[in-house]
Amino acid sequence: VFDTTPLEELAGILKKFGFVPFDSQVREESIWIASPSDVALWTALKRLVRIIWNWAPDWGQGQSRLKVALTLFRYVVYARHMRRGMDGAGRIEPCRSIDAAFEGLWERTRMGQTLTNVRSAESLAWYVLRNPTNQSFTLLTHRKQDRLVAWVLLKRLPGRQWPETDCWLVIDAWAEGEWRANLLPVLGHALALGRREGILVLRVPHYHPELARVCEEFGLIRRDLRALGYYHRPSPGEGMPDPVTMRISRNMGDYGC
Repeated sequence: VFDTTPLEELAGILKKFGFVPFDSQVREESIWIASPSDVALWTALKRLVRIIWNWAPDWGQGQSRLKVALTLFRYVVYARHMRRGMDGAGRIEPCRSIDAAFEGLWERTRMGQTLTNVRSAESLAWYVLRNPTNQSFTLLTHRKQDRLVAWVLLKRLPGRQWPETDCWLVIDAWAEGEWRANLLPVLGHALALGRREGILVLRVPHYHPELARVCEEFGLIRRDLRALGYYHRPSPGEGMPDPVTMRISRNMGDYGC
C-alpha cells in the first residue's frame, strides 16, 4: 500500500502505522528548447549552453568551446528527430474537457505497470478542473482517428536556467503503445505552443521509464543536484517493488486522487 498525500497532518498518522517515506527522488530531466534562431548565433549558443550547463560560456577557454560545440550538436540532433517525430502525427490540440476517451486510454494501458499513479478520467478531471489550489494547467492530447493515444499535462513556471523567460514543466504524461510515436509529437507541439506564448523551454523530469527513454534518445539531459520534488522512484531494499514497475509523479495525492 502506498499513499501520495502530502498533508502534514496525515503524514503523522501514516507514520504511526509504519509507513515509510520515499527517499529516492528523481534528479534527472531533459530540456527541450524552442528554436532560438530569432537572435544572433552567438547569443543563441550562449542561451543554449546556459540552460544545459547553467553558466555563460567564454569562447577563449578550451572547455567552454567543447561544451558549446557539444550543446550545439545535441540540439541539432534532437531538433531533427523532433521534426521527424511530427511526421505522421494525428490531431494534437489543447483539451478543456476530460471525456470518455481518457478512461478508454487508461483501461487499455493500466496493466502496463504493476504500481503507478491512477490516470483514470475521473482522477485527471479532478486534478485539472477541480483542483482546490486553483493552479492553472495546460492539457495537450494526441488523437489518431478519434482514438486518444497520448496526453501531456503542463504547468507554466518561472525559468530556472533562463530567467528572462518562463518554462513548461511536464507535470504528468501518459501514452499507449510506442511512446516515441505517440508522445514525441505532443512534446513538439508543446514547444510550438509555448513559443507563441513566450515559453522557450520544456522541462521533462525522468520519472517514468518510457518517458525517460524518449528523452534520453532525443533530449538535452540535465542532472540536477537538487531532487525534483514530488517525483519519486522507489528506494532499493527489501519489500520494495521493482523500480521498472513504479513511477510516482506529482500528479494526484491530495492534489488529485
